[in-house]
Amino acid sequence: MKPIIGITAYLSRSTGTRGAFMTGGDYVRSITMAGGAPLLLPEGDEAVAKEYAAHCDGILIPGGDDVHPMLYGEETIPGVRDVYLSLDRFEIALIRAAAELGKPVFGICRGVQVINVAFGGTLWQDIPSQCPQANSHKGPADARDEPYHMITCEDDSLMYRIFGKQVMTNSYHHQAVKTAAPGFQVTARCSDGIIEAIEHESKSVFGVQFHPENYTARYDAFAALFGAFVDMCK
Repeated sequence: MKPIIGITAYLSRSTGTRGAFMTGGDYVRSITMAGGAPLLLPEGDEAVAKEYAAHCDGILIPGGDDVHPMLYGEETIPGVRDVYLSLDRFEIALIRAAAELGKPVFGICRGVQVINVAFGGTLWQDIPSQCPQANSHKGPADARDEPYHMITCEDDSLMYRIFGKQVMTNSYHHQAVKTAAPGFQVTARCSDGIIEAIEHESKSVFGVQFHPENYTARYDAFAALFGAFVDMCK
């Protein structure tokens, strides 16, 4: 049996007034390539999140909009654009429920940010205004599978085992992990100090700030990251 990997889906109004629950196709394709059975999880309440966690073998939290600063005790600054509080609360409940059950959780871009907030960490709300020394973290939208900047991985980490000491990644974000949550280690950074990956010290919970799902059809190492996650879920 293939492990069932739940991927959260947000309600988009772009398809009409009644909306549709959606997630990016590359997430689904990457999980399928890695040998998992992807299952979309429409946003719901905390009780639904617990049901999802119980029935899935692992959870993938994909990219998306900004995480609401109130969830890590801060007031919203002007650089924060699109927030979706009900989705934030649903994904936080799902992450906590899965972790409590010992289910692996993998977060990508927004996903790593939600994981960090779920466990008590904080975020940079807007890198350009709060970290003026930072490099650009917004790559070309029409070249998502092209390398954009280098990250450096910490020894004795999943990131190091997959990528080695350094790897070129893409980048599409203006928020990032500021203070890693208790129990997490920072396992990759960009040269400007922006955190690119975190991993829990004892649970199979980790996340990356870049978008490996855009690379899996082209680069074996990024496919191997999804393979490692699916293996955790077996």
